[in-house]
Amino acid sequence: MFLFCVFTLVTKAQDFPLPFVKNGTIERMHFRHTYFDRQVDVWLPDGFAAHKKTDVLIMHDGQMLFDSTITWNQQEWGVDECLTKLKQEGLLTRQVLVIGIHNDPYNRYQEFFPNSAYDFLPDSLQKRFESELWGGLPSADQYLANVMELIVPMVEDKFKVSSKRNRHFMIGSSMGAIVSYYALGKHPKELDGVAGLSIHLPMINASKYDSTVQSKSFEALLAYASSPKERRIYRKKIWIDRGTVGLDALYRPYFDFFCHGIAQSIPRNNLFIYKTYEGAGHSERDWNARLAEVVCWLLNEKGR
Repeated sequence: MFLFCVFTLVTKAQDFPLPFVKNGTIERMHFRHTYFDRQVDVWLPDGFAAHKKTDVLIMHDGQMLFDSTITWNQQEWGVDECLTKLKQEGLLTRQVLVIGIHNDPYNRYQEFFPNSAYDFLPDSLQKRFESELWGGLPSADQYLANVMELIVPMVEDKFKVSSKRNRHFMIGSSMGAIVSYYALGKHPKELDGVAGLSIHLPMINASKYDSTVQSKSFEALLAYASSPKERRIYRKKIWIDRGTVGLDALYRPYFDFFCHGIAQSIPRNNLFIYKTYEGAGHSERDWNARLAEVVCWLLNEKGR
C-alpha cells in the first residue's frame, strides 16, 4: 500500500476549502494511491508538543468538524472549541490530536457499510444494494485499513507523536457511527475506544427503502454484533447514542435490540454506555451539544 501512495501537503484547487479554526492549528494532508484519494485535516492544539503522550481522535466526515462557513448546511461539530475548553477546564489530562478524514459523498454508504454485516444479508438484498446503493461490494474493510494502516501512522510520524504510549479513539455520526463501531472489531489492537452518535442502524438510505428493507438490513447488523467470533475487543470503551427527532426517531425500534446485542457479546471488562437524548436530532449542532460529554467519557481513564 505504501509503495503506491503519493503523499503531499499541497492543497489542490478542487479540494475542499481549508477550514478556519478559532483554537489550535489545522494542517491539510492529501493521501492518494490506486484505490484511495482522500483529504485529511489534522488539528493540533495550542502548545502542541512532539514526543509527548497524545490521545489521537480519528473522526469521519472531516469537512464537517471545524468551520460552519464552508459546510453544506452551515453547521459544524465545533471540535477545536470543544477540546480547547475541556483542556482549559482541566478535564483532559493529555494533549489531543484530531485526524479528520473527509468523506466521499458519492460512496459514503458503500465505504461505511460493514463487510461482515453484508455477509448476513439475504442474497436478494446483497444484489439489490450492490446495484442500487453501492455500485459494487461494500468497502468498509478497505476504508478502515487505509485509515488505520496508512493515514494514522503517517500522521503520527509527521508530527512525531508515534508512540506505544499513545491512545487511539474513533468518533463518527450516522453512518460514521456504524463504521466506528465496526472498526473496533476489525482493529482491536489499534483502538482504545469508539463513539457512535446518532448511529444509523438501518445502514441504508432511509428515503429510498421501505421499513421492511430497513429492518432486514438492521437484522444483518444485529447478527454481526451478536456474534462473538469477531468481537475481540478487550478492555475497550464503546459509546452508542441516538436522538428522538427527525431521522433519529427512525432508530427507536432498533436501538435497544442493537445495544443489548453488543452487551451480550462483548467481554465484561469493557466499558459500554448507550444513551438516548430526548429532543435531539440528526445534525452537527446536535452532535456538538454532546461532544464534550462523549470526549470526556472516552478519554477519561476511568470512563467518568
